[in-house]
This record gives sequence, C-alpha cells and structure tokens, in this order.
Amino acid sequence: ALVVGSSVAVLAFGFGRYTGASMNPARTFGPNLVSGDIALIPIYFVCTIFGAMLAVVVERLIASTSEQPA
Repeated sequence: ALVVGSSVAVLAFGFGRYTGASMNPARTFGPNLVSGDIALIPIYFVCTIFGAMLAVVVERLIASTSEQPA
C-alpha cells in the first residue's frame, strides 16, 4: 500500500501542474461536465481502461518470466 500511495503522490505532484489532469476519471468528469468542456471526457475513460489492460499484460509477462521450473 505504501508503494502505491507513493507512486500516486509522485505522479500527482510531479505531473499535475503540467497536464492539469487528474489520475481519477471520475474526478475529471464532474468539473469538465459543469464547465461544458466535454470534448476530452471520453479520452480519460478510454485511456484508463487501456492502461489497466496494459498493466495486466505487463504483469503477466513479468510473472511468466519469473516462474521457476519444477
């Protein structure tokens, strides 16, 4: 849990001021909807799903190479 929290903190403090984006699509959706800036909303959701799928693939590649044959 400490590693995940640290990763989120580093990303938020390191890149938040440059991109203005949040790492939580739900947090981005509300303000964009209220301000009428809805053109980029689908990108947040699509990229979040794509990122999760990519993380699964990378994790399985790492796990498959680290298994020891019996």
